[in-house]
Amino acid sequence: MKSFQTLDDIVSFWAGETPDAPALLSKGQRPLTYLGLSEIVSDFRDFLSHIGISRNDRIAIVHSGGADMSTAMTALACSATVVPLNPALTMDEFFLHLRDKNIDALAIETGLPSSARKAAEMLNIPILEINSKNPGTAGSICLSGETIAKETIAPMAAETDDLLVVFSTSGTTSHGKTIPLSHHTMMPRLANMVKMLGMSRQDQMLNIMPLFHTGGFSAGMLTSLYSGASFFPIKNNDVDLLFRSLAEAQPTIISGGYTVFHSIERKAADYREIIDSVKPSLRMLRTGTGHLDEKVSQSLTSIFETPVVEAYGSAETSFMSCTNLPPLANKPGSVGQPDRTRISIVDENETPVQPGEKGEIVVTRTTVFNGYENNPTADSEAFSQDWYHTGDEGYLDEDGFLFVTGRLKEMINRGGIKIIPTEIDQAALMHEAVREAVAYPLPHKTLGDDLALAIVLEAGKSASANEIKAFLKKALISNKIPSHILFVKEIPKSATGKPQRRKLHHQLELKIADSFNSQDEMSGAGTASEEKLKNIWQDVLEKEDIGLNDNFFALGGDSLQAVDLFMRIEKELDRSLPRDILFEAGTIRELAQLIDEEQTASCIVAIQPNGSRPPLFFVHPIGGEVLGYRELARHLKADQPFYGIQQFHSGDDFARYASIEDMADFYLGEIRELQPTGPYFLGGHSFGGLVAYRIAQKLSALGEEIAFLGLLDSYLPNSKRYITPQEWLVRHFRIWLRLPAREKPDYMLQRIKNINKAITRAVRLKFLSATKGQKKQKNRSLSNIDINALNARNYHPTPYNGNATLFRTELPISIHPDIHKEWYRLVNGNLEICEISGGHVEIMKEPNVRELASKLTAYLEKAQVEKPLHSRVG
Repeated sequence: MKSFQTLDDIVSFWAGETPDAPALLSKGQRPLTYLGLSEIVSDFRDFLSHIGISRNDRIAIVHSGGADMSTAMTALACSATVVPLNPALTMDEFFLHLRDKNIDALAIETGLPSSARKAAEMLNIPILEINSKNPGTAGSICLSGETIAKETIAPMAAETDDLLVVFSTSGTTSHGKTIPLSHHTMMPRLANMVKMLGMSRQDQMLNIMPLFHTGGFSAGMLTSLYSGASFFPIKNNDVDLLFRSLAEAQPTIISGGYTVFHSIERKAADYREIIDSVKPSLRMLRTGTGHLDEKVSQSLTSIFETPVVEAYGSAETSFMSCTNLPPLANKPGSVGQPDRTRISIVDENETPVQPGEKGEIVVTRTTVFNGYENNPTADSEAFSQDWYHTGDEGYLDEDGFLFVTGRLKEMINRGGIKIIPTEIDQAALMHEAVREAVAYPLPHKTLGDDLALAIVLEAGKSASANEIKAFLKKALISNKIPSHILFVKEIPKSATGKPQRRKLHHQLELKIADSFNSQDEMSGAGTASEEKLKNIWQDVLEKEDIGLNDNFFALGGDSLQAVDLFMRIEKELDRSLPRDILFEAGTIRELAQLIDEEQTASCIVAIQPNGSRPPLFFVHPIGGEVLGYRELARHLKADQPFYGIQQFHSGDDFARYASIEDMADFYLGEIRELQPTGPYFLGGHSFGGLVAYRIAQKLSALGEEIAFLGLLDSYLPNSKRYITPQEWLVRHFRIWLRLPAREKPDYMLQRIKNINKAITRAVRLKFLSATKGQKKQKNRSLSNIDINALNARNYHPTPYNGNATLFRTELPISIHPDIHKEWYRLVNGNLEICEISGGHVEIMKEPNVRELASKLTAYLEKAQVEKPLHSRVG
C-alpha cells in the first residue's frame, strides 16, 4: 500500500484514485465520496485562511459525533491542528482545556447544547459553527464564523512536521495530560495499524467508538481513510442504532470499546436475523481501550461467526500489539505477539525479566510520541533513557504472546499487600452468574485501602456475596478476597467506557462503616465459638456494638490489632490460624465456622477439589501448614484436583506423631478414605517429600500403583548436607571481596547473625532430642517445626522400587552440592531430575512457582496418560 506524509495526502490520493468510492457513511443518507470529502477539505481550507487561521493553529472541536464530525475533524486536521473534546464536559473543564491547550478557535456543532460556548466566550476565543450543508449526504457540512485576523492568509495544507491532533489522557488530574501528535508521527502509526488489521479499500468499518477518543479517531476513522476504505460512525454509543445500521452498512469490521461489546453481546439475541444477513461480509470485531472478558469474547465469536481482534495501545504509543488474524494462532487472554524489538517487560531496575514473569510493559522511545506538552514532571515519570513506561503490568510467555494484567497506578495497597484489581475482575467473571465485575479500593484509616467488588449479574441469574467469595477462593489467595461485594444494576463508567476505580466508592455511595451493618444480629446469641470470638473482638477493637457479620477491617481493625486477635484466639481457643485468614474469613461468623470445621476436619485440605484428572496429594512442609501450596495449585490445570495434607495442631488430648513412620501411616489412611485404590499421585515440598516418599513405599507394599511421586527439593536427613567450615569461609570471603566498601560491614553482620541462629537451633534440637516420648509430643511449647525436625533426624530411609521426580532448586552457598545424590541410591526405578529457578523457599512464590507449576503439569500429564485413574474419588 502507498505510504503518505500527511492527512491531506491521504484524502487527495484517494480522491484521484477512487473518486466515487464512499469515504463516509451514515444511516439513511447517501455516502460522501472521497472526491466529495476532498472538496469539503478544500472549502474548509479556503474559509480558515480567509478568517486568519492556518497551519498549527489549534481548533477545538465539540460535536455530537457521526459522519458530520468525521468530516469536520478530517478537514480541520488537513489545514490546522484539531483538538477533539468530549461534549459532555462541564463548563469548568472546557475552560481549563481551552486555556491550557492554547486554543485559537472553537468549532462547535450548530444547535448543540454545550457549555463550551460560554467557556470560549469567557476566554475571548472565536467560535466557529459547523453546519449541515446537504442533509441527504453523510458528512456534508460547511463552516461559518467571524474573521479572526486582520489579514487574509494564503490557503496552505498542513505539512509533515505540523501537529495533526492534540489529545488528552483520561488521567487523575483535572483534565489529564496533553499529547500533541504530528503528521510525521501519525502516518507510520496508521500504516502499522492498517497492516496489523489487514485493511484494504474493500473494507467498510462500522464504528461505535467516540471520535474525540484516539480509538475512534485514529484506530477507526484515520485507518479507514488511510486504506481507502469506508467509515460508518455511530453516535453516542447507541448499540440499538448499530444493529439497525448493519444491513445498510454491510460492514467487514465492527469497531468498538470493550465495554460497548458487552452491550452488543447482551442485545444480540434481539437482532439475530440482521446479524445473520451480514455474516458473509463480516471479517472481524475489533475491540480496544481495555481487555474484553474471555467469556464475552467467545460468545461474540459464536454469535457473529467471526473472530474478535483485540488491540493493545494508547495515544502515546499507538498499537503495540494485536491478536492474530486467522489462520494464525492466538492464546486466550493474550493481546497477541508484539514486535520484540519494540516491546519489553522490565523490573523496577529496568532489567528485562524472564518469560512468564510479570513486570512493567515498556516501549522503545524512538517509536512513541515526543512527550507531554508543558509537563516535565509527567515526562520524567514516563520516559527513561531507553524506554517509554506504559504504566501497565504484564508478561510475555515463552512463545512471545503478551498478557496485560493491569494498571500499576490502579494497584490497591491493602495493608501492604499489593493487588492488581483486574486480577480480581477476571476471577469474578469466571462465575456463570456474573456479567460485569470491577474491583476497586475503599479508603481505610489503617489499611490505606480495603478491597471492594462491584458486580452486575446476568439476567435471570442470582448469587450471594458468600457464594462469590467462596468461588473466588478457588482462584485467589486469601488476602485478595474482597471484604465487600456489592451487587448493582450498572457500574458507572467514563465517556470512553472505562470504570474509574478510584471514584467508585463515591459513585456507588458505599460507606465502609455501614456496608456490613448487622444491627439485627447484635443482640442474638451465636454458637459457643461465635460468642467467644465476639468477646475477643470487643476487647481487641475496644467496641461493644459488634455484629456476627461485621467485617474486622470495616470496623477499623488494623494489622497490629490482627496480631493481638490471633494471639488471643490461640490462647483462649487453642487454635493457630494463618495470619492472612482475615482477608478470607473477615467476620466473627466466618472465623467461627472455620475454627469449628478445623476441630473435626480431616488432615486432608481440598485446595482445589474440582476436576476430572486424578487427584494430586501434597504433604505439608516442615511447618505443618499447606497454605503455601495455594499458589502452586492455582497455576496447575483448572481441572487438576489438588489436596494438601496438613499436620494437626496439638491439643491436651492429642499426642503428635512420634516419627515419620507414624505420620505416613496416618496420612495413608486419610488418603485412602478419599481415594480407595490407585494409581496414586503424591508429592511434597522439602520435609513433605520425605513423608510422601514413605507413603509411596507403604502403598506399593500394599500392591497399589504409584503413578507419580514428586519430591520438591527434598533433602535426605542423613546425607552430607553442609560444606566444610573452610569451604564456607572461602566462598563468603570471595563474595565479600567483590562487594562495595559500604556493603561489606552489613554482609559480615548478617553472616554472624546466621551463625548464631544455627548454633541456637542446633542446641535446642539437641536438648529436645533428650526429652522423653510422650512428654515431648505433648509439650505445647514445641512447634511443628521442632517435632518434625527431630523426626527427620531420626528417619533412616530405605530403597524404593518405584519411580520419582526430583525438582531441584538453586542451592544456598552453605549447602553441599551433592546433597541430592543419595536419592540415586534409594530410588531403584527411574529418577528424573527437573531443575527449577529460585531457592528452596522461593520456588513456592511468584514468579518461580509459575515455572514449577508448568513443569509439574508436564510430568503429571505424562503420568496421567500412562496411568489413567480407574477408581472413583470421594
